[in-house]
Amino acid sequence: MAEERGVKLVAPAPEFLAAYLDFCRATWGHAHNDYILHDPAKFGSWSRTIFDDYRDAAAGAGLPPGIVPSVTFWMMLGDRCIGVANIRPRLNDVLAVYGGHLGLCLRPEERGKGYGTAVFPALFREAKRLGIGELVVTCAEDNLGCRKLNEQVPGYRLELDEFAFGGVKRRICRYRHVLN
Repeated sequence: MAEERGVKLVAPAPEFLAAYLDFCRATWGHAHNDYILHDPAKFGSWSRTIFDDYRDAAAGAGLPPGIVPSVTFWMMLGDRCIGVANIRPRLNDVLAVYGGHLGLCLRPEERGKGYGTAVFPALFREAKRLGIGELVVTCAEDNLGCRKLNEQVPGYRLELDEFAFGGVKRRICRYRHVLN
């Protein structure tokens, strides 16, 4: 796929599965939302279906009601998985408010090192290739890393909002990036 500053954005593949499992072990419980990860304790069950599940999710096949298609990428630094990203080509009503088109999760020890900034251009290219004209990225207002990442991209439009997540109201930032 793409390589930015040593970080490769790759399609999930069997040769990277052990690295992805290691990523899940290091990151489980340290992400604001575990939807983008797999529970490492359940590796025995999801390891047999993960690639079919990703393929189906990208095609929108067999998804539960309210779930939109998504394309997943693993972020590799050498032979180490340091992050996961997914792009949702279309949004439902909830994702239009909070969630957006792009999900990104980095290993806790790799946050703040510029890897998100390094892969953002490749993710924007993939989003454009998937037909997204205006990319919506959201984060909690107190997620300074995500805010900094979005605010480095020229031409963004910021909307501030409140969203109830898990019964708790949170202030959120919604960034809109026009993809040329």
